[in-house]
This record gives sequence, C-alpha cells and structure tokens, in this order.
Amino acid sequence: PPPPPELPVNKKQLIARVQRYMGPGATRSTASAAVEAVLASIQAASHEAQKVHIARFGIFRTNDKQRLTFRPAKGFVPEQ
Repeated sequence: PPPPPELPVNKKQLIARVQRYMGPGATRSTASAAVEAVLASIQAASHEAQKVHIARFGIFRTNDKQRLTFRPAKGFVPEQ
C-alpha cells in the first residue's frame, strides 16, 4: 500500500504529542520546554555547521536565506 499522506503538525500539536510521550505526570509546560530546547539546539547547530544530521530521522540545514529546512531520511515514516 502507498505510504500515508504527510500531515503537517504545528508546534502546539507537537507539544501535545511530546506531553503524551512523557507520561501522565508531564505538564504542558515541561513538554513545551522540551520541544523548545530541541528546536533551539537544532537551530543553533545548523547555524554553526550549516547541516545537522540525525541518523534514521533526517537532515536539517539552513538555506541561502538562513531558513531552517528538513529532509527526512530515506525510509523514515513518522509515527501516526
């Protein structure tokens, strides 16, 4: 069967997913802090190295306009 269609996830939805993964004791605030920390780390590393490669996930890099872009790894399937 064909892969499922890619559905965009906004930051609010990502925080909610992270909160679920963190378990029943996690607050939205702690999940938000975790998401912010990861995104800030990727952004800082991409500006230093121009490319951040996370094995079996994908590659983040800055383009000519210094926007952060993402290319998923071959075979990467996001969890539904």
